[in-house]
Amino acid sequence: MKLFNKISLLFLLSLTLMIVSLNAEEKTKNNLKQISDKILKMQVEYGDAFYKALFSLDDIRAYSIIQVDKISNLYNNNWISPNKILSLIDKKDKELLNIGLSEFIDSYSDNKKQEELFTTIRNWCIAEFEMKILTSKMGLPESRLINALMKINPIIVSNVTGETIQPSSIKNSQNDEQYYFLCLNSISSMTINDQLRYYSKLFNQLADISQN
Repeated sequence: MKLFNKISLLFLLSLTLMIVSLNAEEKTKNNLKQISDKILKMQVEYGDAFYKALFSLDDIRAYSIIQVDKISNLYNNNWISPNKILSLIDKKDKELLNIGLSEFIDSYSDNKKQEELFTTIRNWCIAEFEMKILTSKMGLPESRLINALMKINPIIVSNVTGETIQPSSIKNSQNDEQYYFLCLNSISSMTINDQLRYYSKLFNQLADISQN
């Protein structure tokens, strides 16, 4: 009788562990599905800006690069423009990036960190949208925008080497472009109020530059 009770107890314990394991697995699948759905929604909402954000933001950039062979083979520890990367990837590459990003975000067990990553990507896309309004819709020259950004952020910090560069040393379009994306990275980490203050400073700088 005692042997029967022990066997019954072991059976119940095994069954309980199996149920707990299945529930945990199902919860993981559901979370991954929710993350994938959010990514697809952002892709539809922000278009190309979404993928440029992946290849610009420090938290995601290196991981995104290694997801696409043609990009990882090109990478040599030097900065590559997200615009250039976007021109090299196709629909299949984007699908692989979506899957990889889902798994990357899901790897964080902390839901708060997951939401922070989504918020950062969203802020980056909105920041680029704001810049495009100034240049594409309002017709301001990109050089004027870069000049205004430099007055707000007097130092460039390379997201590859950590090297600081004074704006006066920037003499070519590639460095201007890198500086532009570094500014977007910076804006993406700001609170909403800080973003609004930043845009207020930017508009004031643009107005001052336009008068000169």
